[in-house]
Amino acid sequence: MQHRGSGQDAECDIYVRISQDVTGEEQGVQRQEERCRALCAQLGLKVRHVWVDNDLSATKKNVIRPDFEAMLQSRPQAIVCWHTDRLIRVTRDLERVIELGVTSTRSRPDTWTCPRRPVELSPAR
Repeated sequence: MQHRGSGQDAECDIYVRISQDVTGEEQGVQRQEERCRALCAQLGLKVRHVWVDNDLSATKKNVIRPDFEAMLQSRPQAIVCWHTDRLIRVTRDLERVIELGVTSTRSRPDTWTCPRRPVELSPAR
């Protein structure tokens, strides 16, 4: 896996999202963040920022995910998410992530075969 940074400089952003949080306690996004942080530690990535869109659907029309938008604007070196369906739900969002030069460690967007575990997306070279 290659990152724009190298060694200790390799950093990533974590993105977590859950569509419905009926209690408002953010337990779902907290669990996602914990698991993503564990993957970052395993990969030796420094977490630059955690972006959270709690209780927001990514497929409903006219829904803006503020932290997703802010994350894209920040141009992260790598994105770690619990599963790609937390990050990308519509084709246009996939295109926007690809435009950043961020792909899966398998060097292609991996939206159809990811197991239910954290997924690390890093820039293509």
